[in-house]
Amino acid sequence: MLFQALSVEAKCVPVGDIKAVTISPTVLSSLSKLNMDREGIFRAIHAVSEPETSGCWAGASGNFDGQIVSVGVLQWNYGQNSLQPMIRRYREKFATEAAFRVNIGNVMPIFGKLIFSEGCRRIPITTDCQTTLEAQSQNGRLNSVVREEFDNLFNSETMIQIQVDRFIALVQSVSDDLSRIFPSEHVTSLKVKWAIDTKTQQGSFPGNADIARTRKSLASASAERKRVSIAGIVHWYEGLCSTIDQGGIWRDCSFNIAEWTKLNSTGAVSDEQCELLHFTFLRSRVAQGMSGYWQALSFQRRARIILGVGSVGGDIQKLPATTSRLAP
Repeated sequence: MLFQALSVEAKCVPVGDIKAVTISPTVLSSLSKLNMDREGIFRAIHAVSEPETSGCWAGASGNFDGQIVSVGVLQWNYGQNSLQPMIRRYREKFATEAAFRVNIGNVMPIFGKLIFSEGCRRIPITTDCQTTLEAQSQNGRLNSVVREEFDNLFNSETMIQIQVDRFIALVQSVSDDLSRIFPSEHVTSLKVKWAIDTKTQQGSFPGNADIARTRKSLASASAERKRVSIAGIVHWYEGLCSTIDQGGIWRDCSFNIAEWTKLNSTGAVSDEQCELLHFTFLRSRVAQGMSGYWQALSFQRRARIILGVGSVGGDIQKLPATTSRLAP
């Protein structure tokens, strides 16, 4: 290991409107068609961050899902090459090398040189960078010192501005998809949250024909038939959990199956949640990376967002929204 781990508590800076963060009038005007103003943007960021970081700006986590390091409200990571652009952008914020060195010496005094090295800024990162970073994660949990330094970085005003900019870019990128999928409906925070996670993790949405077929079936289904269908989707997820070739779910399945089954049996799943669950099922069952290795993880991420209860990587969200961490 690079550094002996110390007992350092994770630092949470709660997601909320920060005065120093700027959003241009042009951007606000473009998002008005989604009924999102400045307050709505931060509310949506908070909603997205809840299942990822329990509502914190940073929430650095380790290699439990093969992503090496994940951090920030959208859990940008090295596995999907989404973290390097954030690191590069942070470096670009400083006019001189001297100013950057002073800053990073305060924010990441131990690991800054590694994280901002050429090998760790590449896409993909170099083998040396990956090997060194993976050594900082045991049983899916980061060495507490590197976690603290990533948290320091992502809790900084500079990186919060970058996170907000990136979030807005993602919202703008899914704007057309939201208009296509929900043409006559108010775009709720839940829909935005679901769309951004789907776009970030899987890159695209179900096609028009699949959406129309599913929506037609749901429109003619009774409340009981919808419960049966949701139960079937949970059984599909349970079947995946029982196989030996699904990744990143071993701490989650029992909790998710029990909680989603209980919630469904009470009839507490709204029509909006029901529809989004079915759209998530459409997309998750064709997640083809590593021959479908991440299908269950893909589904449980979105299901937790939709239902407000679930476990992802041992991070439990309950009803009402409280979180705890399962022991590895």
